[in-house]
Amino acid sequence: MAKNATPALLLIKAEASDERKYCCKVVTKQTIKQKCIKLEIIGNQTSNETGDMTLSCHATGKPTPNITWSKQGNKEWNHTGTLLPLKNISRDQHGDYWCTAENNAGHVSASVTVTVNYAPSITISAKRYNVTEGDDKDIECISDGRPPPMVTWTKIGGLSNNIHARAQWLTFRKASRNESGTYTCTAANGIGKQAIATVDVNVLCKFLSDVALFAVPIHCN
Repeated sequence: MAKNATPALLLIKAEASDERKYCCKVVTKQTIKQKCIKLEIIGNQTSNETGDMTLSCHATGKPTPNITWSKQGNKEWNHTGTLLPLKNISRDQHGDYWCTAENNAGHVSASVTVTVNYAPSITISAKRYNVTEGDDKDIECISDGRPPPMVTWTKIGGLSNNIHARAQWLTFRKASRNESGTYTCTAANGIGKQAIATVDVNVLCKFLSDVALFAVPIHCN
């Protein structure tokens, strides 16, 4: 062992069964030295956004270990102390947190996953779509939220048999004029209020011009 080397033990995704005394033993021809740290581990935690949460990490040993917290992916952030309060928690605080207990016997670290749930939101690229009669069209309702929202499409006044809603997609196949109307996308995940957005779909009829032999779309009556 190199002079002044510091032994380390990492417990990734630590569980309650990992809660015990950890000892570092150094054996030479002349002597045996051992020092220990006991780590008490918390389990994974879940909170809704804007809620409060406190993580705790307890360690014992001689001398008394120092405890520091760090967050994976954020090297500039750290916190010192047994308790880590997370007030008015936001989705940015979602992730893995590491508790490290250290004394001159070495250091032991354990991680805990903090899950921050938040209400759904919806993004639709346009509020109005024009579809030529007989053509195909896919309209996407992009949702965000944790846990992942369930997305449903409905047509105000009812759905036509020719329209298929699949997850976030509203799919038209060989669109017909009776499919014009206002459609509602709803995203819900049980957190806060469901998100709702509407789009107007206008099916344009194909009209064969008397002047030129090509089809041009016009508004259906």
